[in-house]
Amino acid sequence: MTYLLLDKDDITKICGSISEADFLKEMQFTKEEARGFLWDGRVFRGSFVLTKNIVYRSGYEWKLFIVNKNGRKYYADNCGNFFSVDKKGKTTQLKKYCTSHKEVKVSINGSDYQCKNLIAQLFIKGYQKGDVVLLRNPNNPYDVSVSNLYTIDKGLYAKLVRPKRKVKKVGLFEQGELVREFSSVRQAGRELFYSYQTVADYCNNRYKSKKCDLRWL
Repeated sequence: MTYLLLDKDDITKICGSISEADFLKEMQFTKEEARGFLWDGRVFRGSFVLTKNIVYRSGYEWKLFIVNKNGRKYYADNCGNFFSVDKKGKTTQLKKYCTSHKEVKVSINGSDYQCKNLIAQLFIKGYQKGDVVLLRNPNNPYDVSVSNLYTIDKGLYAKLVRPKRKVKKVGLFEQGELVREFSSVRQAGRELFYSYQTVADYCNNRYKSKKCDLRWL
């Protein structure tokens, strides 16, 4: 098994890969510890987050996935193409289109489907409902072949893309002059024996009278 190295600031960018054996050796992890590391979305080498790199079988594959009430059948292949076959056996390749949100979709049996998600559901072994499907090469959104897709657990994806809250510094003032500086609200509260909320309220001037003058820096 190998892991993809994703840019921690933009997980749609693949920066390389590392084998499971090399990762375990470098981190001195057991396999169980490695699974916890991946699930928590922790940063590797200060720059990367990891996800499993699924290796696909070579060769062409296709699957039937819908048969409508009129007998029309819909197929997809692992190259990211979609087809319909009518009762007489006439085959038509379905056209994909890109939305204003840069999502590539296809209309099948009166419904619109996101192509990469449908291909992942049909061809990626181990795909779980809700998994986030991303493109290895996002420069060509029409390439939804299995070899250009990778998946990330929905919960892990949410952790990785959640906006990081900026930590504000807090200053203690006496007679208008800064006398102490704290790296965060929590540090100020801990050293001045105030709650987190009290420090934040003091800095936001939510009290008419305050025991001390705390301000954002």
